[in-house]
Amino acid sequence: MSYIEEGNIEDVKISFARKALGIVTALLKCAAGVVILVGTEFLVMVVMYMCGLDPDIYNGVYSAVSSVIGIVFLYLFSLVEGTIVNKKKSHLIRFNKPDPKSFLYAVVIGFALLGIVQVYLIAASLISEYFEPVNEAVQEYSESMDVYKEEIVYPFWDKILYIVAIVFMVPIAEEFAFRGIMYGAVNRRLNAAWAVGISAAIFGLLHGISIHIGYALISGFIIGAAYYVFDNIFVTAVIHGVFNLFGSAIYYIAELFGISEERVPSMFLVKFAMFLPAALILAQGITARRRTKNEQA
Repeated sequence: MSYIEEGNIEDVKISFARKALGIVTALLKCAAGVVILVGTEFLVMVVMYMCGLDPDIYNGVYSAVSSVIGIVFLYLFSLVEGTIVNKKKSHLIRFNKPDPKSFLYAVVIGFALLGIVQVYLIAASLISEYFEPVNEAVQEYSESMDVYKEEIVYPFWDKILYIVAIVFMVPIAEEFAFRGIMYGAVNRRLNAAWAVGISAAIFGLLHGISIHIGYALISGFIIGAAYYVFDNIFVTAVIHGVFNLFGSAIYYIAELFGISEERVPSMFLVKFAMFLPAALILAQGITARRRTKNEQA
């Protein structure tokens, strides 16, 4: 009897060690995603300074080039990792063929996310009237959103490039990193809930500013849930792109063509009208994925 018990204990130890090793491996892959994303930004910044280009002035060049390089390296990492781990081209980043309706749903979720973040910012603004640390954080966030300073002349073409970058290239690069590499690595070793939580937490923390961290964390959870539902990285990139377009890029476009901010459509009603449809899309999608998983089990 003691031999059986000793054998069971050894099996438990081996199983625990394998699971622990798997979790550590997943976290290391998350770290690799961060290093690739942040490292390419740093590398591009250094090269631009060496070439006599100030990244603060040529922000479009900096954002576009660093995002494109990041996309390439994140894709290659996913490809190489899959080849090494599974002896085949098994990506951490999911490129499954989406239903055409998925992109329409992504737009709906993107607008709903804008509304949720607007509620968050309104709440933060109200709280800031009573708590000085929150007030300082709100002011710091507002200042960080002013990419262009009035006393500096920025190239017109670079402003156009910056808008293109934050709507298209930056969302793809960040989705490859956070929902692709990080979510994929954690989901493989644990489960989707852990994958959504950890990738959202890293997404929030890397945004750096206290107020920004809060809504980035919320956004990370919602986009992570959408990734679980649609199982396609480009669907979440559309959500991210819609958020960036109507959350910030639309104001840069208005400024570029001399349109006052007051005349920019706030999409106020659209944002809040999308709450219920987006919630239904995600709820039904999560239920369907769980049902499919249970049937396969």
